[in-house]
Amino acid sequence: MESIFNEPYSNGLSTYLDRLYTGMRDANDSSNEDAARTNVVQLMKSFCDAVNDTSKIARFCKMMSILKSKVRSIRLIRMPNKLRP
Repeated sequence: MESIFNEPYSNGLSTYLDRLYTGMRDANDSSNEDAARTNVVQLMKSFCDAVNDTSKIARFCKMMSILKSKVRSIRLIRMPNKLRP
């Protein structure tokens, strides 16, 4: 799971959430500044991109698992009975 979510690395979901939380807190503290609100929007987009990338990685891992299972099945079918585990 850690590899799918890129944890505990600097490009993991928790990092994006931390940045988003900090940006929202900064925007709240300086509610009259457009730059702070614009920063929150950009941070939210970055977080959404990271979630989408994570979803793609998870689907890829699932496909690889299915493929490995099918390859194993094919090997067993082709393997003589006396050599099967």
